[in-house]
Amino acid sequence: ESIGVDVGLKELFVASNGMKERNINKDAKVKKLLKRKKSAQRDMSRRFKKGVKFQSAGYEKAKTEHLRL
Repeated sequence: ESIGVDVGLKELFVASNGMKERNINKDAKVKKLLKRKKSAQRDMSRRFKKGVKFQSAGYEKAKTEHLRL
């Protein structure tokens, strides 16, 4: 017996036997985490000083926040 599989956007996949799997990338939690990660990356970039031996405390704080996510 064979089954057909459709890969979509709203659902990750839908099989011809009725089995569905939700797309985790469309989940609100994942979207919120990605937004926070982007924000932390921007903070890191803004606080980075080129050619400096030690970075500022703000940079280090943004770096730990980014790595934590």
